[in-house]
Amino acid sequence: MSKLEKKTEEQKTEKKPFDKKAYRSKKYDKKLRLDEWKNKRENYVKHKYKKMQKKEGNVFDVKKIYDEELGEKIDNSKSEPNEASNEVTDDTTALKPEKKNPQFNKKHGKPKFKNSLTRAQMQFNQIKAAKAQKQQEYEKRMQDREGKMKQY
Repeated sequence: MSKLEKKTEEQKTEKKPFDKKAYRSKKYDKKLRLDEWKNKRENYVKHKYKKMQKKEGNVFDVKKIYDEELGEKIDNSKSEPNEASNEVTDDTTALKPEKKNPQFNKKHGKPKFKNSLTRAQMQFNQIKAAKAQKQQEYEKRMQDREGKMKQY
């Protein structure tokens, strides 16, 4: 063996000294452990998202979505110039089974979903509509209560 080979072997076998401070900070430091947990969680979520995207395939055609949105805004502005086009539309009306709505199973009258994203969006819109309805009912009750208080 040459001298260079002996030196590299000695360097490889040479042990690093134990760093007690680093070990304790790694084991007991809450901030460090929280950062490690966040990194692991972030990697897990990214992996799960990529896996879901791969499973569903490229469902979204962004250009098509933008064209539809722009087309609807242009149609709304032409047909209703007096009303503001910034109104929020309620998507829960799309749940009614109709002949033109392809999102419904004709046999059972239940919505059919192409993927989990559309299902989640529909659930979100339903919950949002329910919350808005509860808020309106609450405001109506409060107005009735104030009216009754003024009468007495």
